[in-house]
Amino acid sequence: MILLYILANWKWLLGAAASAALGIALLFATIDARHWHKIADQRAATIAAVKAAQPIAEAAQAAVNHAPAAQSQTIAETSNANAKSDYDEGRAAGVAYADAHRVRSDAQCKSSNPGLPGADHVAAVDVRDGKAADMVAVSQEDFAILTGNSTRLAKVQADAQALIAAGVAVESKQP
Repeated sequence: MILLYILANWKWLLGAAASAALGIALLFATIDARHWHKIADQRAATIAAVKAAQPIAEAAQAAVNHAPAAQSQTIAETSNANAKSDYDEGRAAGVAYADAHRVRSDAQCKSSNPGLPGADHVAAVDVRDGKAADMVAVSQEDFAILTGNSTRLAKVQADAQALIAAGVAVESKQP
């Protein structure tokens, strides 16, 4: 019976089914459009918030980027201010060490009787088993250079440790 009704009114039923499908599609399109408008509004609000926050973030990042340079500048200024006294202390320590460990020209035995054969030169002394075997004589000029270089290297090492302590530099793991 239903089948006969469908066969007799198929044109009208087809139109009704198409209208119903179109109505349902429009309903979903309206719901979907409202959903996408809501998402678009949220997106626009997010973009506006990000654009408003960018100048603040740029200023904060510039401050963070400048902080290591400012710390390095402070450490360098302190190092420069103390450099003369540090170098003077290093030179004074070098002079004190040299005075305490002076190698004298009379360290070897001289002849007490100049008339004897072979007395025209200093007699050799064999001290290989003693402390003197490991000693080296250095000119005063060379010692001053060595002391100055050692003092400068100690100053560089102290400055590097200050930079590491401030978090501006990282200690190298390389030997």
